[in-house]
Amino acid sequence: MFMQERSGDKRKSEHLIDFLAKDWVCSNKYNNYAHNRRSLNISKNKILDVNGDKAQITIDYAAGIGIFLITVTFVFQFMYALFLPFQSGPDEVSLAADRIATVIVERMLTLDNAMTSNVIDERKLIYFNNIKLNQSNATVYLGTLRELGLLSDENVFDLNITVANITTPNNFIYKSGPQLPDTADIGQTKRLIYIVNPSTGYNATAYFSVRVW
Repeated sequence: MFMQERSGDKRKSEHLIDFLAKDWVCSNKYNNYAHNRRSLNISKNKILDVNGDKAQITIDYAAGIGIFLITVTFVFQFMYALFLPFQSGPDEVSLAADRIATVIVERMLTLDNAMTSNVIDERKLIYFNNIKLNQSNATVYLGTLRELGLLSDENVFDLNITVANITTPNNFIYKSGPQLPDTADIGQTKRLIYIVNPSTGYNATAYFSVRVW
């Protein structure tokens, strides 16, 4: 009987040891799970922090730099435009030449009832060449410059015009105005025109060159 009691106590001890071992395993697994869960939460928080605050800081920084660059560009353009009216250079005479060529070809010398642009009346061209831009009559010449906006209290420009047939561009059909200077900045515009004389039936395609300095 004593042996049976010891055998029963032994089995109880074994059961207790098995129970404690299982409890330790479960406890260890729970602790590992809890530790891993805490690590996962920390990683998530870090990811959220990177995608949230730091990303927002990057966007704000880029927006600030963009606004700064736009402001600097605007200031430089404004300052350039502020002093531009007091400057004179090749761009100014080039713009003047373009404008004068448009006025002369499309308004002053245009053929009456022309169905298209750049068609000029040879009779008007002859009058403009021989009379309006004849330097021998200073009063008329200066009046023409003033009419074209090339002579004012602020600016004084000279004007030279040549017309040449497209087949012989170096041989001028008409030429008027002063000789071209050697040292000044010259603005030049060349347009392709069609010359018509309703009285004689003459017609020709030519280059109309305007030079301003």
